[in-house]
Amino acid sequence: MRIHRAALSAAPLVALVLLAACTTEADTPTEPSTEPTSLSDCAALLPEDSLKPLGWTVEGAPTLDESLCRQAAAEGAVSVQRRPVAAGSEEEVPDAAQQAFDDRCAELGGMVGERAGEGVDWLGDDARACVALAEGETGTTALIALWPDNTLVEVRVDADEPVSPDQVQAALVELAGIADANL
Repeated sequence: MRIHRAALSAAPLVALVLLAACTTEADTPTEPSTEPTSLSDCAALLPEDSLKPLGWTVEGAPTLDESLCRQAAAEGAVSVQRRPVAAGSEEEVPDAAQQAFDDRCAELGGMVGERAGEGVDWLGDDARACVALAEGETGTTALIALWPDNTLVEVRVDADEPVSPDQVQAALVELAGIADANL
């Protein structure tokens, strides 16, 4: 049996094509959406029972204000937002997402008070999380989450009426999980 030189010279090319075909999505960095949260995202991000951990009742449909989905209640409001990650290339996405997370974590304290945000393990091994807690049982508590797919999500609870910190934590964790599943 004779093998043609053309076939031998094509062998490395065929091997590269086959190797590329075997590469999985997990082998390459994923690029999170650069699109801000839209009104169509809001219904999925803030379902009717989204305020249940707080013991609050939804008032109307979620609204969108500058990429921030907000759900009002008589006792306060919750909001969820996908924060775009800017990167020059797919290879830069993980580092850019980490930097955006770190920057936003540092900024959270300015929203809530004079304290900086602090890392928490509320989302388990699935994501990195940083929170700035309201002082007492009213005020704003904000959480930023960085998911393994490099999606950055911010969740806030604005309590006008007293609510326990445990309820706020449960709401933040639930809303962050809903956002991860829907963004």
